Amino acid sequence: MKHHITLLPHGGLCNRITAICSALQLARLTDSALRIVWEKDSGLNCRFDRLFLPIDKPNVEVVEATRLDLMRWARPRKTNLWLTKIPQAIEFDAVSDEHVTLQRERAKFDFVKWIEPYKKVYISACNHFCKAEDYDFSQLQISPDIEAKVRDRFAPMAGHKAVIGMHIRRTDHTIAIAGSPTEGFIEKIDNQLKVEPDTMFYLATDSEEEKANLKNKYGERIFCSAQEADRNSEEGIVEAMVELYTLASCDDVWRSVNSSFSHVAMVLAKSPLTPQGGTFN
Repeated sequence: MKHHITLLPHGGLCNRITAICSALQLARLTDSALRIVWEKDSGLNCRFDRLFLPIDKPNVEVVEATRLDLMRWARPRKTNLWLTKIPQAIEFDAVSDEHVTLQRERAKFDFVKWIEPYKKVYISACNHFCKAEDYDFSQLQISPDIEAKVRDRFAPMAGHKAVIGMHIRRTDHTIAIAGSPTEGFIEKIDNQLKVEPDTMFYLATDSEEEKANLKNKYGERIFCSAQEADRNSEEGIVEAMVELYTLASCDDVWRSVNSSFSHVAMVLAKSPLTPQGGTFN
């Protein structure tokens, strides 16, 4: 191996999925070993091995971070007094922390060229930072029990002529609220029912109000989870995985703008990034 990459993915479920798949791609393109440090925190309170199978690739390891690991590899921030900068400066030849990685990603920075002079590098990321045109989320295989839950969730919809997945992101996501209004989803539902009356809609949302309103309007045409969205428990994160892969099982996915959850679901489902594929812009 020419290089050794340590990745600390952070953020929510789909932020981490995109970061990990990006690091896997960077490792492949640069002939690098890869260590993925998985941290349980308030953004995602669940172990990696509860959600996914081991990554079956040579020279790739996933570390379920202990407190000692986090003293070395956690993101430098106010909560740890930025003290992890010290061991990282000692252990690595180059560091791209979360803020630098995000800036570089937006600037289309070439991480393949960046890594070339270095033996050991550290990257913290919450997005797809390397070769974003080449998404391949199939590199992460979901655990068998979650796969079984997805099959059970989708089964009541399977006999219909069309099944459309919808992700309506609300709560604190102001861009999705403004850019993907409920009225837009309603218009699309009405148009779809004119084209194919035998359509079921799977609704994934973090808003109980959206669930209630759409079910009141369309009745049994809307199918959704009975559980409320919850990122602070293992059960809640497992439910998010079931939601994500149920969306990906649909014939098409309609998304909320600027939502990583929506985008990953669409890529997994291979929905086109067009108005017909569910984007409002």
